[in-house]
Amino acid sequence: MKTVLEFPHNYKGEVGIDWPSNGQRIVRYRRKNTGNSKDGLLALIFPAEGAHWYGLFEFGGGYAQNGAYSTPDPSMLCVVAEGDAFIVHTADPSNWACLPCRPVVVRRRSRDTIGACIG
Repeated sequence: MKTVLEFPHNYKGEVGIDWPSNGQRIVRYRRKNTGNSKDGLLALIFPAEGAHWYGLFEFGGGYAQNGAYSTPDPSMLCVVAEGDAFIVHTADPSNWACLPCRPVVVRRRSRDTIGACIG
């Protein structure tokens, strides 16, 4: 499991954690039109302001790539769960998107720029 925070960011997070035993609400993220929710990659997010939250990012298609990555936006986090990439605002977990490209097998920071390449 990779956690790569190359870009400046204003949050903390733990990815690939055990299921919480305290009954906290878990925000579930999945690609649209996938039927029933499958297992996923569990993350605990601590935004710069506000309460921490748990996110369950549905696994994609069995690809080995899993991890969490900072983005050029310091409040956004990219979570890759078996090839599906989700971008989520750490202070507003309802503000998210699943990237249309799949499977995501590599993520690189563009040298000498502020962008990232996902593919």
